[in-house]
Amino acid sequence: MEIIPDKIGRELDLAATLAALSQGLENYSELESLSLAEMPLIAAITAAYLESLNVREPIAMFSTNFTAENLNRNHNIKLAAKAIDKTLVLSDGQFSFNEVVGKATAQRGYREALVIVGGELVEGIGGGICQVSSTLYNAILLADLSILERRNHALAVTYLPPGRDATISYGWIDLKFLNERNHAVWLRTFIDGNKLTVTFYGKTIPGHEVSILTTDLASIDAEEEIIMTPDLPKGVQEQLKKGQPGYHVTVWRVTKLNGEEISREMLSQDSYRSVPYKYRVGTAQ
Repeated sequence: MEIIPDKIGRELDLAATLAALSQGLENYSELESLSLAEMPLIAAITAAYLESLNVREPIAMFSTNFTAENLNRNHNIKLAAKAIDKTLVLSDGQFSFNEVVGKATAQRGYREALVIVGGELVEGIGGGICQVSSTLYNAILLADLSILERRNHALAVTYLPPGRDATISYGWIDLKFLNERNHAVWLRTFIDGNKLTVTFYGKTIPGHEVSILTTDLASIDAEEEIIMTPDLPKGVQEQLKKGQPGYHVTVWRVTKLNGEEISREMLSQDSYRSVPYKYRVGTAQ
């Protein structure tokens, strides 16, 4: 991190200038010039203030990948990532994803892409934003910040293992954290090709190490739904919908200092629905 020094500016001292002007007008015929009075203008953000925040180096980083084909979804990811980029959270300050990003609307530039609603994948404005919140969630965990609010998706996502995602829905479901560190944290987002990276900058703790563990992972097999139809020849099978398994999982955050475990925190016990495969099978003779 590099802090760019502040520069002292100038502003007009109106009272002193008017006083000088009033005095000068008494002998205006002899007055060749009149200097404006000025005062120093201190920068709103000074280098000394930034130094006091102790934002010095990366303290946590996490990345996820997205496919290049879905242009609308990728567009939404970039918009949401840009919205949270360069967010500064002071010591003892809170962060709310919904407050920072706001509501995803077409008027604000968001496009339609697949979203999970009621355990089903449907088209909706802002599809893809949850990948940003999920990537951020993992960076929050690795930065050892306190989670105030987080909820998993109803269905398992493809870009993260079960238990590591964080869904959001404006006005209903949020992702929030508290910065309990004794310094500020600065949030940066970077997109390189089809990879999204969220990085927290702050002050590292020597020997401090955080890892995320999952236990009790149980898979729920996807069932099959078969619709018999005379629209196909007998025995012919056609897949209408691809299914996916569900899961139960427990997630922990383990913190070590100089190689010795100092805390083990259970973060969540998450459940994901399975999605049945749907087929139709012909009955026509």
